[in-house]
Order: sequence, then C-alpha cells, then structure tokens
Amino acid sequence: MNPLELLPPALRALSDSDREPVLPYEEALAAVEIFEHCRWAVRGWRSAGGGNSGEDTERAAGEPWTDYVHRCAERARYGIHGDCDGARRRRFRLLLIAPD
Repeated sequence: MNPLELLPPALRALSDSDREPVLPYEEALAAVEIFEHCRWAVRGWRSAGGGNSGEDTERAAGEPWTDYVHRCAERARYGIHGDCDGARRRRFRLLLIAPD
C-alpha cells in the first residue's frame, strides 16, 4: 500500500512526491498524527529545505509494535518541531514502516 493513500486527498495533494510524504511543516505534523493512528511507524524524517537534517528511530528488541509506533511519532513531532528555524518554509520527508 502506498502510505499516501492513508492521508486525506487535500493533504496528499500537497506532497512533493507521489511515493512518500514530503510535506510542509504543519502538514507533516498532521500526517504524523494520521500515520500513528493507522499504526504506521514514522521511523524517521528528513528536512528537505535548509540543510538535510533528520533522524531515525530504531525498534528495540522485544518492543511491542504499538509502543514503537507511538515512540516514533513522539520523536518525529519533537524533531520536526525542534528543526523549526525557518521550518514553516521547509518541507519534511517522512520515512515510514508499515504495520507488522
């Protein structure tokens, strides 16, 4: 399944890619919420403007999937928000893992 299919059409239309979410700041944060709700792990993110910052979240051995999904979403929100020097002009690529 293409993860963009989980997003509402208006949000999907804002993505710079038809294969993965590459969205403006506010929309990227909204997409993190949607993916978390759908049990997709946002395992990482990359800032597409003003540098190529980002981070990845590895799953701990024995970590339940739902815990991992929640931890990934928390880190993505914190990281995207923390990278907000000019973030409202940046776009963020979300790196995803489908549910087990």
